[in-house]
Amino acid sequence: MRYIFSLLLFLPFNLFAQTREEGFDINFKPTPHTPRYWVITEKKDSLWHRMAYFVPERTMAREAWYRDDSCKIAHGTYTSFHDNKILSAKGNYVDGKKDGLWLTVNPKGFVTDSSNYRMGHRIGVSMAWYDDGMLSDSLNYDGAGNGSEISYHEDGRVASAGYVKQDTLHRGRWRYYHTNGEVKAMETYDDAGNVSDWSCFDEKGNKIDTAACRPRDADFPGGEGGWRRFLEKNLDPRTPINNKAPDGHYQVMVQFIVERDGSLSDIHALTKFGFGMEAEVLRMMKKSPKWVPALLYGVPVKAYRKQPITFVVSSS
Repeated sequence: MRYIFSLLLFLPFNLFAQTREEGFDINFKPTPHTPRYWVITEKKDSLWHRMAYFVPERTMAREAWYRDDSCKIAHGTYTSFHDNKILSAKGNYVDGKKDGLWLTVNPKGFVTDSSNYRMGHRIGVSMAWYDDGMLSDSLNYDGAGNGSEISYHEDGRVASAGYVKQDTLHRGRWRYYHTNGEVKAMETYDDAGNVSDWSCFDEKGNKIDTAACRPRDADFPGGEGGWRRFLEKNLDPRTPINNKAPDGHYQVMVQFIVERDGSLSDIHALTKFGFGMEAEVLRMMKKSPKWVPALLYGVPVKAYRKQPITFVVSSS
């Protein structure tokens, strides 16, 4: 009886060791600082089950199943949510590869992508939509990594068209179009998926200098130095202290769009630490001067950006 009693005493500790709780940051990485997610990982039969909750909302962020305790090999259903409780994505994994129907939904509840997969490869027709419901992309894949893609401008006109191999590598000739239907650019890809030749044209069909054709990311005027000076002048780092936030590192994350004219739109916070921090960052971002817009084939385009801002509160 003593042996059995000892075994029963040991069993709960063994089970407890199969569950762990951790704080994760906005990038879904473990953090010793104030978390954006609270993650519970638990061994269930032969799989590992992971539940993640938004902090401080305490609502579901994602649920998934994995083969391994480090949760690198997804296996089973995957579901994620926006912080307003609306579904974000839903699908299934088999040994780390997408398999079956996958849906992506925007925060307003509209489906923005619908794709079928077979062991990690798209198969059949996939569709993607703009937030207003207009078609943005139409893809057709063979299930072995080969396919064709057509993208559309927001007014429904063709924006680009070409072929793909190995799921992501462009192959052969790709064409890109202005909103008036004129060819914007032509690119030729080699067997490795690298651009071997390209040319760009304006909306009247005139050829543009090759140097002006190269893509450019959106950037704050003055680069990193200009951004740092803007922060020092416009951000109040004592905001969380003045609002009596507890000690800690708080990485506020904001997302926004750099429009074609360099102005910012759709500025919103992805974190909710409170104590005035998100409000202070949003206030500052709304004072931002126009950015240098992104360029693609010599034409200004929208750029979607995320910007982290870290506040530190220390009583020492």
